[in-house]
Amino acid sequence: MLNHLDDIRVFMRVAELENLSAAGRDLRKTPAVVSSRIARLEAATGVSLLWRTTRQVKLTPEGEIFLEHCGEIMRAVSRAEVLLTHEDSQPSGPVRISAPTGIGASILTPAFAEFSLLYPEINIQLHLTDRLSNLVEEKYDLAIRVSELRESGLIVRKLADNVRVICASPKYLEEAGIPLTPQDLQQHRCLLLRFPGSEQYQWRLTGPDGHVHNLPIRGPLDSDQTVVLKNWALSGYGLTMQNEIDVAGELKSGTLVPVLQNYEADGHRIYAIYPQRRHMPLRLRTTLDFLVEKFRDLAS
Repeated sequence: MLNHLDDIRVFMRVAELENLSAAGRDLRKTPAVVSSRIARLEAATGVSLLWRTTRQVKLTPEGEIFLEHCGEIMRAVSRAEVLLTHEDSQPSGPVRISAPTGIGASILTPAFAEFSLLYPEINIQLHLTDRLSNLVEEKYDLAIRVSELRESGLIVRKLADNVRVICASPKYLEEAGIPLTPQDLQQHRCLLLRFPGSEQYQWRLTGPDGHVHNLPIRGPLDSDQTVVLKNWALSGYGLTMQNEIDVAGELKSGTLVPVLQNYEADGHRIYAIYPQRRHMPLRLRTTLDFLVEKFRDLAS
């Protein structure tokens, strides 16, 4: 019935004035248009809504019942319009976000705690997974990606460049030795990121001479969560390849030590992606602008 809102407005005005022509003058519509709108409602409901005479119209019993419910419909529409007008001036409502576990734990968790103080009416629903979520099917408003983007029909906004680093704890390197060449990695315990579609059991490194090394790696531990791999590395169980932004604090404190720094690990930019929308809600635009500013601060 919501696709008949304008027809309902016409019907309610006719019922109030009890005259098609008077309602038409009030709504700036011809009597023929008013009559066609009523006829369309009667066809949609399957009942007669009005008794018509040459001078006056009266509600049928079904019309009286319908008028009562029309009032409820229009009041609900009015409340929705008020809420939308409020959201347009003061961002509010839920924002569902999918993000990788590493960035989620190291950056987004504290960032959104700060965000909630700035925008208490926005409800951030943060879901962390290293699996690539389907935004449309899983009804996410926004996703953070650190990967090659293959999705079509989505809006993409760059948040930051990304560097990847191979690192381990001082304890592990003291016991197992420091790898000096990519080939040395095959003699080390490597912590593996595995999930459907993952190719992380191969590490790709580019040397200072431009030569590309595609290295099959192995180790006794694997997980589909990068934060688990980082925790294992901190505990001395092996080498992990991580986004530098996820381990920046550990590298600075020395609890993780980078290796093979003359070799560049494959890395992808960090993006925010979201489904195309004709009108972006203020709550989503506010969240996105906050993330852009937060990643800009991290890079400076």
